[in-house]
Amino acid sequence: MNIVERDYDRDIVTIAGTVDLSQDIPNVMAITRDLVPGLKTSADLVPFGEEGARADVYRAELYEKAPRVARLADDVSRRFENGTMAAVVPSLGLEDQPLERQRYILFALGNLLGTPTATEPRDQRVLWDVKVRTATTGQFATFSETDEEAEFHTDSAFQSDPEPIFFLYVVQAARCDGGMSYFANGRRVRDRLMQTSRGRDTLHMLYRAKVPFRIPPAFSHDPDVAEYSAGTVFGDRPLIRFRRDVILRALDAHPAPGNDEIRDAVNLVADVAFSLKTTDRKLPTGSIVFVDNHNGLHGRSRFSDAERHLIRVRVAG
Repeated sequence: MNIVERDYDRDIVTIAGTVDLSQDIPNVMAITRDLVPGLKTSADLVPFGEEGARADVYRAELYEKAPRVARLADDVSRRFENGTMAAVVPSLGLEDQPLERQRYILFALGNLLGTPTATEPRDQRVLWDVKVRTATTGQFATFSETDEEAEFHTDSAFQSDPEPIFFLYVVQAARCDGGMSYFANGRRVRDRLMQTSRGRDTLHMLYRAKVPFRIPPAFSHDPDVAEYSAGTVFGDRPLIRFRRDVILRALDAHPAPGNDEIRDAVNLVADVAFSLKTTDRKLPTGSIVFVDNHNGLHGRSRFSDAERHLIRVRVAG
């Protein structure tokens, strides 16, 4: 069993050595403020959007004046090109910096990896705070707003084109036994399903069927109006697009012939992914994990520390 677990853990690499991005903070902040007019705080950071020329200038300035951030982004990009599912950096050297300064570094990393997207359509924020929030009556919380277990999922699975990369930076790790992160390689999930007739039937269905997804209120245009999307769970790009809870919510809301078969198939994928998960690990304060969102699934155990705080950034190609 231990050999199998270690084999699965090869899907995750740890970028060894000391990574200290704190020395780049002054230049990153100056460049960002110069190219984002009217910026008051990091909470106002939004995608460059159609201002592609400004984004290109921003990246060029970062490569010239923030070399440590640029080297890390290049290292992560190379690892994804070589098939890495997730890369962990134990520390960015930012733990003693004010949170405002840490956020600027994360925005810069996102832009060097690709094109950061708006986490939700209303405020268009690039930096999404992953922390426990008070649930709104009649609405369900998404994984990043609750202390309950976050089952295996693709980030932004309910979007028409989930971003290929996302990263999570740990502002404050959970000071309890929970909040453990785990991952599963989508390629391994697909290959395991291919080994049984039931699994092959599941793949055949989920490569072809447009499965409904309920969009969590936090990420919808109007939190009081139920929104849905649809897409295949397996495909060429992304390889896997999965989140069981929002699929089951959508199936329950729209009864139709064939729903039971889809429900059974989705449950099988969840079970297989869990059987292939990596060893649970606590990401420490100041660490960051970069994830291939088109080929990997991630999850997190429940926790009890309400002060746990991460920041997520999604990055389009």
